[in-house]
Amino acid sequence: MASTSSQDEWQLGESATGIRIHLGYGIFLILLIAIFSIRFVGSSANTIFYDEAVNITLGWEAVSGDFTQDATSWIFGSYLYPMISGTVHHYAGDIGIRLFTAALNTLAVIFIFFLTRDLFDHRSALLATLLFGFSGANISLGQLAVYDSLGLPIMTAAFYCVIQAGLVEPDKMNRYLLAAGVTLGLSILTKYIGLLFLPALFWFAIVFFLWRGRPLKSVLLIFFPTTIFILGGYFLWNQEDLVSLWVQREMLLFYPEERWVILRSYLSHAGVSLFFAFIGVLFIPSFPNPDMPAVSPKQKGFFLMFLAFATMVAAYQIFSENIQSLWKHAAYSSIFFAPFAGFGLSRLMAKGRYIFGKGNGDIPYRLLYSFISIVCIIWFINLGLAQNWGLTHSWPNLSGANAYLQSQPLTLDTRILAEESAVYEYYNDFGAYDRDVWSNTFYMEYRGFQGADAMVAGIRDHYFDIVILDDYYTPETNQHIRDALIEYDYQLVYQDPVPQQLSTGQVITVNIYRSP
Repeated sequence: MASTSSQDEWQLGESATGIRIHLGYGIFLILLIAIFSIRFVGSSANTIFYDEAVNITLGWEAVSGDFTQDATSWIFGSYLYPMISGTVHHYAGDIGIRLFTAALNTLAVIFIFFLTRDLFDHRSALLATLLFGFSGANISLGQLAVYDSLGLPIMTAAFYCVIQAGLVEPDKMNRYLLAAGVTLGLSILTKYIGLLFLPALFWFAIVFFLWRGRPLKSVLLIFFPTTIFILGGYFLWNQEDLVSLWVQREMLLFYPEERWVILRSYLSHAGVSLFFAFIGVLFIPSFPNPDMPAVSPKQKGFFLMFLAFATMVAAYQIFSENIQSLWKHAAYSSIFFAPFAGFGLSRLMAKGRYIFGKGNGDIPYRLLYSFISIVCIIWFINLGLAQNWGLTHSWPNLSGANAYLQSQPLTLDTRILAEESAVYEYYNDFGAYDRDVWSNTFYMEYRGFQGADAMVAGIRDHYFDIVILDDYYTPETNQHIRDALIEYDYQLVYQDPVPQQLSTGQVITVNIYRSP
């Protein structure tokens, strides 16, 4: 519940028109404009990411009624986001999909502000907005048209609805719990990684309702069953594809890494918020006060368990030694860290003001406190921007190779094997029914052959007119392909003039070969 004293502190008075001016909302609006601008302006730092291209091109096909790729058997989400992104891009183009993506992420920031304000106070809400909105992972998700760009704000909406259900009048509670169940289910259907956050939100609903003195009956009879019903229905409808996906999950999506590297990566994206969230839980009052109910040591333990549940995705990826998409999943964790982190940082700053002489008006100490606070904020924003730069420069820029393709007389009869085929399909669209044009180096079938054997057979038969390799995703498969290209007289017709040094340290050179 928002603090009354805090609310009064933020009121600046009334304008000549009688409209009350609220400093907190003014600062929030400035932050929101900056957050949206960073996401939109920085979205053109590189050529489109492969996952973005897959989503959009799948969407083009799906909205045209073409489901021949049977994507539910190999993508880790439903058709929900591909169809939305494909539709947006069809009507609004590149600029439209970038605006849409930035707006979705900014919507998540808005939810974070209001749920933190309602849970604690305005100052905590502004600090939660700062921590959530300027983290590198969230900035990047506001620039990339990937599943998480939709899954994240929907998950945030579910969190917001649970909090509102525990605060509003009893006659409105069930509506918010129903909305929470629906949005949680939709977030998980958008990207299945949301399943790992289901225990966190279920646990929070129980602990929060107990803290607020609300009965658990509605949580158990409305919130939980709604989510389970949505997920259960989806599973029954797509059971065969989902079982196939589970069986081949490691082949489709597995990037091995040492456990300590995965832990370090997770903490680099979510560690600051997790630290302040831990502090925030410890600072929740243990005594009766007008701002919020008291929290017993046992209840604080329950809230700490909630934070632990929110890190389950990190534990899963550390245990499985798989670093794939960890930075995106850290952004999901930060949803649940943000309100407690904002509250914890707010309480630490309050103690800092006291220590640096706010009480006795010692101006030099107050200036020192302000200077330290500003330096810390600038450091955090720069850290987020640096992480965002690293993420957006961690895949190859394919503009040179794409320019070469666009200079060629490509038709629906052209056959192209490309390591990042969806990216070239995105920039060289022949319509929704161009599936035969494009093959990728992840997997294919050809005349009874599968995988790399099928690719080599296609090269042997000169089935492919053009082959494009860059060694970013499938270097081992590419070696077999290169040997076949040499043996069957394919000619190198394009090569990046300068090797690309990625932010990961990997050196990439894009090569294009043509059949004789």
